[in-house]
Amino acid sequence: AWSKVNAGPRGHVRPFVMRDWKAALVAGLLLATTPACVSAYDRALDHGHALVAQKKYRDAYAAYRPAAKLDPGEAEVQALLAQIRPYAIEEATQDARTSISAGAYEAAAKHADFVTELDATKGAAVHAEVARWMRAALQSLVQNGKMAEAYPLAVRAHRLYPQMDGLLATFDQLRKHYLAESDAALAQQDY
Repeated sequence: AWSKVNAGPRGHVRPFVMRDWKAALVAGLLLATTPACVSAYDRALDHGHALVAQKKYRDAYAAYRPAAKLDPGEAEVQALLAQIRPYAIEEATQDARTSISAGAYEAAAKHADFVTELDATKGAAVHAEVARWMRAALQSLVQNGKMAEAYPLAVRAHRLYPQMDGLLATFDQLRKHYLAESDAALAQQDY
C-alpha cells in the first residue's frame, strides 16, 4: 500500500505507515496480551529450557520446580528434573569446592544444602568435605600461632558445624592463649 501519501520530500518513499488505526490498535493489544496468555507452567518450562541451553543446570532445576508444583503428575517435567538432577548436583558440588578454596565456608555449606535437597547421601559427603577443609584451616592457624585469625574462624565453624571434630579442643586452646595473654598484660600492668 504505497502511494503518494507515503512519498516524502523530493519523492523519497517513506516506510510503510499503517493507515487503519483500528488494525493498529488490535495488533498492539494482541502483542501486549500475548505473554499473559502463556501459562505459568509453560513459562517455567521455557525458562528451564533456556537455562539448560546455557548449561546452568542448578538454576534450570530451580526453574523447573514451579512447573512440577503446578502439575505434579506431568511426566514431562518429572523427566526433565530427573534428567538434569545429576548435572545440578555436580554443579553445586563444584560451587561448594570453589567456595571452600576462597574460604567462603558459609557459601560452601549453602551449596551443600542444595545437594542435600537432591541427594541426601551426596549432600552429606559435600558437608563433610566443607567441615574437613574448615577444620584443617582452623588447625593450621592455631598451630602457626595465628590466634587472632583462628578465633573468628572457630566461631564460624561452630555456627556451621557445632559438632565438628576437635572444635571444643580448639576453643580450649584459644581460651588458654587469651588467658595467658591477659595474665601477661596484667603482670606488666599493660591494660
